[in-house]
Amino acid sequence: MADFLLRCVQCGREYEGTAGVRLRCDRELSGEHGPALLRAQYERRQINVRTNLPGIFKFVDWLPTGPYYLKSQFGPTVVYTPVAREEEGVGMACGAYLAGRRPAIVMQNSGFGNSVNAILSLLNYYRVPVVFVVSHRGSDGESIEAQRMMGAVVLDLLKVIGVERLNIVEPKMLALIPPAVEQAYSANRSLAILLPFSFWMDRN
Repeated sequence: MADFLLRCVQCGREYEGTAGVRLRCDRELSGEHGPALLRAQYERRQINVRTNLPGIFKFVDWLPTGPYYLKSQFGPTVVYTPVAREEEGVGMACGAYLAGRRPAIVMQNSGFGNSVNAILSLLNYYRVPVVFVVSHRGSDGESIEAQRMMGAVVLDLLKVIGVERLNIVEPKMLALIPPAVEQAYSANRSLAILLPFSFWMDRN
């Protein structure tokens, strides 16, 4: 994992890069200044290409995130595979299920919209269960107006295409996730777990 700081280009405030996912400066969130990029400041200036790692992870020393977070939290049985588009992930998840795995895909609800055809014609048709962990962009706290359009219809969309949904609106509802996942796999039906925008905000 890269050693780096995230520095706000507007006010100069710095954040530890390994503390978690951070998209915006606290001072932007509080209204002290306008939108600003967070720039990664790396400890090592020279990139070391890891030829033994797949895809984009060859450049792990310069990735401003923790690509092995899932594995470090849940052990070597979790296989993390990045994809270019969400519907590509649907195909890979289907293959993983047929190979005996229990796949899950993490995406935004806008990406779920991009995947509807693959979900209907592949997962639903062949009754392949996949768990979708979906950030509910456009829910309360969303600051980007364009995200509200998909956010307003995603629950209805899930109903129309026959994907079971678990809409998490408060932390105590997280306890509902394990039994819902077990039920989805038992019934051979996909499940979408929607997590509100507030869950994804950094509150350091």
